[in-house]
Amino acid sequence: MVKRFVSGLLDENTYIVELQDRVFVIDPGEGAENFIVKLVGQRKVTVLLTHAHIDHFCALQRLDYDCVYLHALEKESLLSPEKHLGYYLGLETLSAESDKLCSPDSLPEPWKYIHTPGHTPGSVCYELEDGILFTGDTVFSDSVGRTDLPGGSTIEMQKTLISLKKYFAENPDIRVLPGHGPEAKASKILVSNPFFRGL
Repeated sequence: MVKRFVSGLLDENTYIVELQDRVFVIDPGEGAENFIVKLVGQRKVTVLLTHAHIDHFCALQRLDYDCVYLHALEKESLLSPEKHLGYYLGLETLSAESDKLCSPDSLPEPWKYIHTPGHTPGSVCYELEDGILFTGDTVFSDSVGRTDLPGGSTIEMQKTLISLKKYFAENPDIRVLPGHGPEAKASKILVSNPFFRGL
């Protein structure tokens, strides 16, 4: 059901999910458009962005999409090369179609989202009903996202991790698919990820 593409830019994970007649793409990184076309042809896709850092949406301009789900707190960063870090990587700003930006509050079933600020103010995790959580740069298998970049907050990340610790304890078998690195079960993250110890 879930296919992964690892981008050449910062080894970012792009995920493709086909659900009935719709194709969902989570965080389309650099080069992902070719992988997506090989999988689903020229079909229109729906994009879910966990946050607005350039490595997570490099391929957006080269996709035929109907909607980009993004937290409202990330919209400004999406269009700012200083805030989405494109400035530091020599990449131009994104020209997003503002009329296709959608709130996660209107996500269709079987999707849900969790607001997880810390790495960025509007970072979110997307939950797929059958036990999968796409965490972007909030949580990795053995670490968490940086908080020293523009918009990052150690205090907010701490609050997010406390909330996610409870969520993981209640859903130990959920698959956590991060924005970088390998996936892991929630139960393993609680044991092996040092950032959850002592919370």
